[in-house]
Amino acid sequence: MKKIKKPVLMSKEILDSAFSKAKNMPFDYRTKSKLEFICKKNMKKIDIVYDVIASKLSLILDEFPKINELEGFERGFVEILLDIDKLKKELYRIKFSKELNKKLYLSCRHKLRHAKAIDAVDSARSTYYGRISSVIEKLSATLIYIEKSRRTLNTIPLAKNRYNAVVCGFPNTGKSTLMANLSGATPKIMPYAFTTQKLLFSLVDDKVQLIDTPGVLDNIDSKNASIQQAKLAAATLADIIVFIFDFTDDCHYSIDNQITLKKAIEKINSNMIFCVNKIDCIDLTDEKKSEIESVIKTEPFYISAKKNINTDELKKVLLKNANEFYNR
Repeated sequence: MKKIKKPVLMSKEILDSAFSKAKNMPFDYRTKSKLEFICKKNMKKIDIVYDVIASKLSLILDEFPKINELEGFERGFVEILLDIDKLKKELYRIKFSKELNKKLYLSCRHKLRHAKAIDAVDSARSTYYGRISSVIEKLSATLIYIEKSRRTLNTIPLAKNRYNAVVCGFPNTGKSTLMANLSGATPKIMPYAFTTQKLLFSLVDDKVQLIDTPGVLDNIDSKNASIQQAKLAAATLADIIVFIFDFTDDCHYSIDNQITLKKAIEKINSNMIFCVNKIDCIDLTDEKKSEIESVIKTEPFYISAKKNINTDELKKVLLKNANEFYNR
């Protein structure tokens, strides 16, 4: 989703811009009468006010994505972060106000064309100014909401069209450390859980896009925005899931809980590979490996992201998968 760079102007800013430009417009027009001169001058003023307001409102409508046209990851992300129905309602108010501006403007032009006295000209212009001011001022709360929505939409990451490996697992199992090891990226890595609060993207040799997810907690169906981001990435972006296990005694989550999470993610996307991380902290005997593999039901990659143990093997597999993906 493209970024919406220009901030949404507030009601006062829109009106000040329109009326200031109309007030300071140059006007040099020769007429046969004072009435004709005043009519043409005021016609020019309302033309400017109408054009400025229409262009400011059109910019908002043109810049914002068409909600009903969004699909997949972008649609899901917007639904996580915003109340889509409310956003559509507020954007419709902008559209309605734009249309009302045109009706008021055309009505004023009609009155100016048929004005028989200077008082009638002043009255027509003042009526248009007053009514359009009221319309725009009533948009105050709408414009504030849309500006907040713009800032939120700009936080949605750009998902490049690449082979995507989504890294999943419980908090503090080493996802961010692995991402830094494989890609050279520098996500925030701290010795406590819940460090990653949003999706983080990085590239491995310009071929594999790694997506580090917020630590998925006990309930993958939670309405928590961070958890929903992880679920969305797994469902809509992942060509493969890299699931990280932590079998150390210091892990805050039991193996049963980690297996439960693995099964929950498999229901979303079953194309998974598994890593047992922090093997530098495990006495990895053959007996221990046999125990781990009986639990996971497959042979995982035994790695230490922190100590760079066996991560090259994982990287080779990801790059091999990526090459096959691009060749297809």
